[in-house]
Amino acid sequence: LTFTIPNRDNIVYETENNNLDTPVLREPSYACEEAGIAMDSSKSDSHLRAKILIADDEKVNRQILVNYFRLYGYRVTSVSNGVEALEELDKAEGYDLVILDVMMPKKDGFTLAKEIREKDEHIPIIFLTAKTMKEDMLTGFHVGADDYVTKPFDSEVLLFKLKAILKRSLDKNHD
Repeated sequence: LTFTIPNRDNIVYETENNNLDTPVLREPSYACEEAGIAMDSSKSDSHLRAKILIADDEKVNRQILVNYFRLYGYRVTSVSNGVEALEELDKAEGYDLVILDVMMPKKDGFTLAKEIREKDEHIPIIFLTAKTMKEDMLTGFHVGADDYVTKPFDSEVLLFKLKAILKRSLDKNHD
């Protein structure tokens, strides 16, 4: 059994039989090719260079998402609460998509999304949250979400949703 862990340096650590003592280092593209995952970095796919902001109070969740999206060539920044997310969006220009948890300290995701929409009505917002009630989902869409994904989630499905939203958003912005 092989388990693959992407890290911030874009090196993939693979472990054989869950033995973390002897990692096998491989470049992400090589590891993905072996697994049958296409890593297309052609310049025609502008969504691959997209800049993503992730706001989630769970450090492990943030790190998994950051590593996973960087593995596919996305530029990713993460913050731990809604206040930091709004500050990051104000100071750094050019985010192409925002992924928000709902339950965060200092400012919840619904309030944050509403404030983001007041400043930028076009930036795509995806909620990634444990709140699974229909009312929560409807609130998410009401405050401006482009999608609402509940935890636990399938990372490949999230990746394809992200690609689809970015493709539409970035294609529209380049017209």
